[in-house]
Amino acid sequence: MGLCVTFVSGVDRSGKSTLVRLVAQQVGKAHYLRLTHRDDGACPPLKLCDPADKEQYQTSTWIAYDRERVFEILPDALAEIRRQDRHGRVLIEADSDTHLRHAYPYDHRVFVMAAPHELHEVFRTPNQAASAFKEVLNDTAMFASEIFGLFAGDSIADVDAREERPELTASQMRAFLDTPLGDELASRIQLQPAYHGLTESDVVVINAPGAANGPAVQGCVERIEYLLRRIRKGGPLRTHLFACDLLSDTDPNRQRLVESLDRLVRTER
Repeated sequence: MGLCVTFVSGVDRSGKSTLVRLVAQQVGKAHYLRLTHRDDGACPPLKLCDPADKEQYQTSTWIAYDRERVFEILPDALAEIRRQDRHGRVLIEADSDTHLRHAYPYDHRVFVMAAPHELHEVFRTPNQAASAFKEVLNDTAMFASEIFGLFAGDSIADVDAREERPELTASQMRAFLDTPLGDELASRIQLQPAYHGLTESDVVVINAPGAANGPAVQGCVERIEYLLRRIRKGGPLRTHLFACDLLSDTDPNRQRLVESLDRLVRTER
């Protein structure tokens, strides 16, 4: 067995750092990587930082990446850790970025989001979903981004993926939606882009201080669970979903989350 890598991602200011600390408590001494997108070339692609918590992390590394090179930068950083600690555990914290979802074959994935004030913060409106669905059918690059997290934006300069096609008829659309691929696309396209990573995660956390039982959070939980069941095609639901206050030791859902994280990080892939 080599490194065991846990990828903690999610929207900005959602509680990812708090979640990483919870995972670290279950893992014991771990190597910590924080991935941030390099802004206007002002930051170096790789920078070592002092450990944020010497009692908690063996090493602490800050990585500013270019989207075009993240498939090189991240494996190189992990290879450096492997040279120091062949069988170590690594915790990676990152914002929601399509390019990071498949930059490395992570062993475990955790997605963190803040409690939504209304459902359409997380899910597209019907009009938005319909428009996005039509768009991806005419754009191979966008299709790959929606389904697989690949070729987002203009990072692949030599891909000319757009193909103008005749509009699908109603019967053709129904036939496509009845296929496994059509159903998969229709399911995933419902999510706002920043939340696509949750469908691939082992654990999804809605950080909801004092609002875990509110109507917006409960409605979001129910719809995410329905979406995950649909994507799993009736199979076992691999993703565990928790709505809790990450800072509250008395929140029973937080305790269940901690127990789930403990089982997750002790499971070898």
